[in-house]
Amino acid sequence: MENLEKIIEQVTKKLSLTNLQEIYRGYYYSQDHVRNIIFKCEYQGKQAVLKVYDDPRESREPTALIAFHQHNKSQLLKAPTVYAHEEISANTGWLLMEKLPDSAQRFEKNLSDQGRKEFLQMFLEYRLNFPTETVLEKSLPEYLNSTNFHLFRINRWLELATKQNSNYFLQTGQHITDPQILISKLQYSLNLIREVFMDRPMLWSHGHFKNHELFKVSDQEYWLLDFAHSKLFPQGYELAFMIWSDYLMSENWQNTTTQDWLRGLNPWINETIDLAKKLKY
Repeated sequence: MENLEKIIEQVTKKLSLTNLQEIYRGYYYSQDHVRNIIFKCEYQGKQAVLKVYDDPRESREPTALIAFHQHNKSQLLKAPTVYAHEEISANTGWLLMEKLPDSAQRFEKNLSDQGRKEFLQMFLEYRLNFPTETVLEKSLPEYLNSTNFHLFRINRWLELATKQNSNYFLQTGQHITDPQILISKLQYSLNLIREVFMDRPMLWSHGHFKNHELFKVSDQEYWLLDFAHSKLFPQGYELAFMIWSDYLMSENWQNTTTQDWLRGLNPWINETIDLAKKLKY
């Protein structure tokens, strides 16, 4: 946090920014770890947005956003213009960018049937106008094939779950969930990933294409934000991510029947399969 405050002070002075108002603060798993802060401000007589970041993960957002502009030919999908930026390290930096139009509306959470169709149309528009090859020097995990990339990421989640479960057991004398059931499901999933992703390529991707990052101005104008997660991902990763972020993580499903759960999940799956065919995955 101290590092972010220092960057904010330096950039504000360097660019003569005025009227800074914090509009968002992002965290890395807990509120003890602030990874970015976003402000609206004024720059050279116009409204702008300043984002400063100090992320535990590698993030080259300014370069990724600029590369999208260089590649994008869409008349529908836009992204903020970068006015100024600095990548201090592979994890730390800042960018000053164009502010969204005041009329822009974020896509709703828990998409309706019509909202989902519109959202997926914009995903197709994005994917057809996004580079497929990396615009950055690859990080070490991006040299992995699609199967091993998934296994690498899941192992990181297993480490987080292990820490959480161990602390919980020390406090309560119980596990958060039955370890045998969890590990058996994990093992099944790993085997399935090895089977499905064996021959899939890695694609340069936005990495965070979801409701929260997509805005609509009109039927002829949409805006995509947050290129901080751009990297190489296995082909098809983003399709699953969209379902996870909108549907699987949207509610507590504990008291929902499997039939009711599938009733909302199946339309997502069916329409995503159609989308994958259009993209020739």
